[in-house]
Amino acid sequence: MTDFAFFMFFSTLEGISLYTLALYCFRVNFERYFWHSILIIELINYQNYLTRHFNVEDAFAVAPIVNLVITMLFFKTIVRVPLIWSIFMTLTGFAFFMAIQTIIVYSVFGGVSHMQDKEIYGYFVQLLTGAICYGGSRFLYLKGYGFTFDLEKLRLWGEGMIVTLLIVILIVGFIYLIFQQNLFWNLVGSLAGLFIFLYYSVRREKTHGL
Repeated sequence: MTDFAFFMFFSTLEGISLYTLALYCFRVNFERYFWHSILIIELINYQNYLTRHFNVEDAFAVAPIVNLVITMLFFKTIVRVPLIWSIFMTLTGFAFFMAIQTIIVYSVFGGVSHMQDKEIYGYFVQLLTGAICYGGSRFLYLKGYGFTFDLEKLRLWGEGMIVTLLIVILIVGFIYLIFQQNLFWNLVGSLAGLFIFLYYSVRREKTHGL
């Protein structure tokens, strides 16, 4: 229970800093989507914990990709940025985040090998990475820095329908994996997130059209 609590707490800090970094870099106010972010981050963390706890090799392989897709859909369906920009924001946020975390790992601990079998070191890296990413990106946002492109210029016609179809395909795919690989608890977080995105996507289509 203690392991679960520590994992979820520090992973939540890490997730918040990642979403903050991605949104603030593009001049989007993270605070408007704080509670939405928390919900999705917790679902992702729950899935990641189960993947690690049960040591499911197949889930280990797809977890990073699933996390990227879930984050991209969050930006598209809830933050409501164009599809192309949601992909770019996701990749930019993860790239900056991983770069900062890598610098911390090698500058403080001298590499990943020196952190093996020491969970406390991993938690420290998550905490320090989160503090730097959140504090730095928020400071730059408040100072008026960040990418200021006109995001709407790259909004594709019919992309709402495309995203809805993508979500449905992913849901069907995950359900298939559940029955074929017995990965129910490892994918339930992703499925819950996809159903949330599907709800927001369909609701937006009804109120705003394609």
